[in-house]
Amino acid sequence: MEKRVLALESKAIQLVISYIFYQGIIFICISQSSLRCDNWWLPFSLSLFPAIIFFIIFQSTIRKYLRTRYNYDMNLLDREVLHSRICKRQSHAVDIECSDQEKVHPFGSTQQLLKLDSDVLFWRKACVHLVFVALLAFTTVILATCRNILCDNNF
Repeated sequence: MEKRVLALESKAIQLVISYIFYQGIIFICISQSSLRCDNWWLPFSLSLFPAIIFFIIFQSTIRKYLRTRYNYDMNLLDREVLHSRICKRQSHAVDIECSDQEKVHPFGSTQQLLKLDSDVLFWRKACVHLVFVALLAFTTVILATCRNILCDNNF
């Protein structure tokens, strides 16, 4: 499951890099083109359609990543709780070597572990939303520039 999480994470990163690179190429081509203001819709369309496709694929990838990462984290959490319980019950057994730190879990009770997990989940989602808003702002600037660069002589 860890490989799947890493694969989805790298896919999302590659999507973002590819999208920014593509929009950069479109921007450079527009700024050096001889298109007139009447044809502003052409570069606008060349930027808009890939943006729509990108956001659909990006959203799907991020949803899969968040779901897979959550399940992976829950499996790790369950494994830690199970190991802690085994160490508590068989602390006198020779087969299982538990350090003093493992006998008393470093985070405390299971409820504290779940609270920690909810905090991590919140910050992970907050970071994803921040990236999404930044990409949306980037797209808005690029789309506005597609028209302005051709129709305003200030550029």
